[in-house]
Formats: sequence, C-alpha cells, structure tokens
Amino acid sequence: MYLKGPNERQLPIIPLPSGQVLLSGVTKRISIVNRPDIIALLRKVYGTTTEEFLANSHIAIGCVPLNPPSPVQFYSDRKDQKNEENGLGKTADKSTITPDDKVEDKAPGTVISAFVTADPSDARAGDLYTHGVMARIVFIEEKAGGSANILVEGLSRFRVVEIKQEKPYVEATVELIADEG
Repeated sequence: MYLKGPNERQLPIIPLPSGQVLLSGVTKRISIVNRPDIIALLRKVYGTTTEEFLANSHIAIGCVPLNPPSPVQFYSDRKDQKNEENGLGKTADKSTITPDDKVEDKAPGTVISAFVTADPSDARAGDLYTHGVMARIVFIEEKAGGSANILVEGLSRFRVVEIKQEKPYVEATVELIADEG
C-alpha cells in the first residue's frame, strides 16, 4: 500500500483465528460472518461498489495469525477478579472459563486454570504473531443465508514492524521478507 523503506510498507491486516495460517502461493477462504473488522477493512480499502472493488483490487492486505490461547488462573472463591496477562494489557475474568470447569464445585481457595483465546475480530497488537503473509483478495463469495467469505492468495512473507491502528481494523507497518530458493 504505502512504501516506507526499501522493504517496508503499510498494510491493512486481517487477523486469522488461532491455528490458521496463510502461506505464500496458497489461497485461503476466510469467513467474514461476525467479523466487523474485515467489513470495515473492505469498505475503507476497496470501497462499497463492484466498480470501486475492481479499481482497487491491486491493493494488498496482510494476514497474521493470532497467538495461541493464553493460560490464566483464578481462585474459586473470589468474585469479579481479573487476571492481567504478562503485562500485555489483556484481561480475562471468570466468565471466560468453560462450563466444564464447574467453578462452583471447587473448594474455596482452589486455583482454577483455563485458556483464553483472543477473538480475531477484536485483536490487539499483543494478540498477533510477529510474522504474516501479504495477500490479495481474489474473490468475495456471497452465500445463501447472508453469510460471505473472501478468498485470499498469499503473495509474500513479512515481519510486523509496528501496529499503527487496532480499530476499526488492524493496520501495520511491515517489512517484506524475500522468499528463499
């Protein structure tokens, strides 16, 4: 999008759910249901009409996976407690613990461990891996029932240099990495 240095540019970023990746030369289908961040990105970068999309289809985006789920711990007998995670400013509360944990069945003072997975539509800088893939949107697929997907094609790997904005969608300065071989 915007060239910063010989290998740097600013890209709008689509956070991929934990465990999903995009590789160079590979296409991937990404659901945009319940993803207001992707809708905002598409409207801002590509426009709202077919003509605007076709005129802007050369604009690249970035796809960056979320970090793996984070462990958190709580005491079973304390109300409204929060767990600050590693200074990243990410908090969780007891409501994030799955029903299988049965907090009410634990003895007072018991430490309960759980894992918190970030929501890709609400991703923050600390939720994202440091590397991703520059991509282009090759197709927007509307499906029956109001759901939709985008099809992206991976172009080149990059390292995230700096997150420039988190809302309404993530935007970052990235440094392109030359593919070996």
